[in-house]
Amino acid sequence: MIVWLASYPRSGNTFFRILLHRLFGFQTHSVYSVPYPVQSIPDDTRTLMRLVGQTEMKCDLDLLHADPATHFVKTHNLPAGDADPAIVIVRDGREAAVSYTHFLLKTQQGIERPPKDLFEATLEQIITGGIGDGFGGWSRNVNAWIDRAGWDSVIRYEDLIKDPINIAASALRRLGVGGRIGGAAHPSMQELHAAVPWFFRKGQSGYWRQEMPSHLQEIFLERHGDTLLRLGYSEQSPPD
Repeated sequence: MIVWLASYPRSGNTFFRILLHRLFGFQTHSVYSVPYPVQSIPDDTRTLMRLVGQTEMKCDLDLLHADPATHFVKTHNLPAGDADPAIVIVRDGREAAVSYTHFLLKTQQGIERPPKDLFEATLEQIITGGIGDGFGGWSRNVNAWIDRAGWDSVIRYEDLIKDPINIAASALRRLGVGGRIGGAAHPSMQELHAAVPWFFRKGQSGYWRQEMPSHLQEIFLERHGDTLLRLGYSEQSPPD
């Protein structure tokens, strides 16, 4: 059986996979090949696979479907027609967009500290769907998964980083999936950043305010404000 771990990019999917592996002993999978940055060190990829308990570069969905065991599979794609259950990880879309911008510039162009004009141009394309539209854009992606899987399936990233053990355990209980917490402690963001710095940045909430200029905040709210409100993110307008 497959349990989808569904999210828009940079919304905490990998962190949740690490919790499933470290705390509950589950192997996890991904529909994508393991990412790596430009000029990456091969050890980084192996470290990321070890952290999430992934043994293959890309999973075979047919094999996982045929296996009666429970398999957790990461996806950023829009939901398809299958009836497999899902855990939906959501994050404030402004935070996800800023993080996704850094991730793409680092992994695709090798730019760790992008100039302001390049960063803002890339961020605007992510907000408007010019980049990442294959995932449906932030609003369409999260709404489609919530509508398919139901509110009981939803985990907010902001809650997950505050109380990772209880939030993860509760998600498993709602699915009826057995899992016992082992002796390992959950990882801190500092630990994860030290292990794979190009993948794990800050893991914090609210820093979009410093990195998303006001005109892009307005564009984001025009396109995604209704979804922010639906998910319970309270700041519906740019700060004064």
